[in-house]
Amino acid sequence: MLTHYFKKSWVSRDQILIPGTDLAITRGYALFDYLRTYDQVLFHLDDHIERLFRTASIINLNPPFSKEEITAIVRKGIIRNAPYVRELDVKIVVTGGDSLDGISVQEGAQNFYVLFGSITPHDDAYFTTPRKLITRPSTRIFTDAKSSVYLGPLVYRAAAKQAGAVEILNVSLSGIVSECMRANIFFCTDDEVIVPIDDILLGITRQVIITQLKQAGLKVTERTVTIDEVFQMKGAWISGSGIEIIPIQEIDGAVLGDGSIPALAVRAIELFRGYTADYPTHQSR
Repeated sequence: MLTHYFKKSWVSRDQILIPGTDLAITRGYALFDYLRTYDQVLFHLDDHIERLFRTASIINLNPPFSKEEITAIVRKGIIRNAPYVRELDVKIVVTGGDSLDGISVQEGAQNFYVLFGSITPHDDAYFTTPRKLITRPSTRIFTDAKSSVYLGPLVYRAAAKQAGAVEILNVSLSGIVSECMRANIFFCTDDEVIVPIDDILLGITRQVIITQLKQAGLKVTERTVTIDEVFQMKGAWISGSGIEIIPIQEIDGAVLGDGSIPALAVRAIELFRGYTADYPTHQSR
């Protein structure tokens, strides 16, 4: 059985109990970060911890432990749980805590826990099967904050499922493309990768892919992208810690390019998979 960290103890999942008066429940006031392992080596742990604290600063919700303490908790959790699963994912959560008046934050009342789960590695077909997206009018409330506010995307999930789409693509009312519910998005032409920059969470996987593409000598441009441009692209892909990298060849029923995965998307997938395959050999456990 996997064990999780809560209230300075290692507990089973059903022992993580948050009161109904916690601001995470009554106001949706909480933050989290999510990462995974490759060959049981934590993927860019330091970057995820840095982003956790960046989110904390943006939404004024301070974790009750230091970066070093949270790093140690996560590493200990991997050691405890590694014997039971092939690969692990990790979700670090800080809630607003119990509130006397239902809206004010009490210093020291925050709940903190770390969940550990099992991940099944994706097969080759996962990375070579193009998927669909549908768009919806939505933007991130606080740019580059990984908060618990997912109301819009969660409501839209039913529409995505009905359309056979793997994700929702957020587009502002002015037509600016940002990101998906749990993924960043990339577009490509024949010779250029184009990455949206507006109202996005700066994904760790996103940055890994950008770096790998640039090191391979490919042209990468980070800029504003409009929805009108999207349908002129040759292809797209989405990325995230859990989903890794998925090719996209249809958005709102419109096929991108000729419907096949374009060369730049294929190359991005190859580079990312190569990076994650080699990652454990270059990291200390």
